Amino acid sequence: MVNWKLTLIVPILFLSGCVGNIQDQPESNLNVNLDSNYGLIETSYEDGEITSASYPAITFDFSNSSSSANFFWVWPGDGRTPTIHESTTGNVIEIEYQNHGLYNATASIVNEDGTQENQTFQIQIDQRIEWYENNTGNPQALTFDTTPGNLWPPPSHFFLNSTIENPSIIDPDGREVTVSWHIENHEGICQANNGEIENGESLEWRTIHFAPEGNHEIRLTIEDGQDRINVQHIVEIIYE
Repeated sequence: MVNWKLTLIVPILFLSGCVGNIQDQPESNLNVNLDSNYGLIETSYEDGEITSASYPAITFDFSNSSSSANFFWVWPGDGRTPTIHESTTGNVIEIEYQNHGLYNATASIVNEDGTQENQTFQIQIDQRIEWYENNTGNPQALTFDTTPGNLWPPPSHFFLNSTIENPSIIDPDGREVTVSWHIENHEGICQANNGEIENGESLEWRTIHFAPEGNHEIRLTIEDGQDRINVQHIVEIIYE
């Protein structure tokens, strides 16, 4: 009976000491809120020329942090130097990302006593590429880089949705067209597909490529037929 009493008493004393230590810890002066931890880069091309590009901006709001902080800053996590604001200039820092990737961004403040506090957030930036060519008899190659802005980790995958149209504009007796797709990287062809498109019809190829690295190129070739075609490629580079 003596041994059982000792076994029960020791854990109770140990837990009591732990609770006391937690209560004695000082409260943090840093409390940052994000409008979102996700952003999407969108780029569009027509006939091989870029026509638009938009880049996401993540807002770091320091309003709920201690008013005793002299200044605060954000490290984007992509190799750039931090963006620094004095507390008198406002409580918000906006960071724009121009490269896809999975980033660990760090928000920091320095208090009046010189102590520094940090808070880290994971930011996911994906990319969507839209590529259009109209009335072409010699489709151009779409080249894109899957290397993230911070070099690591690589994307989870990229997704390709490609639609090829063989339009019937004037001649109702137009010809069918045979096309082939090739996705290439530094190791050569990694995926391929082909098909025949009747006059006035379209053909779609949807595929996914996991853990891509480096530059990739989508090549479309007219293998047979004299008709000109319309091309639409949509590439989505995604992190998970």
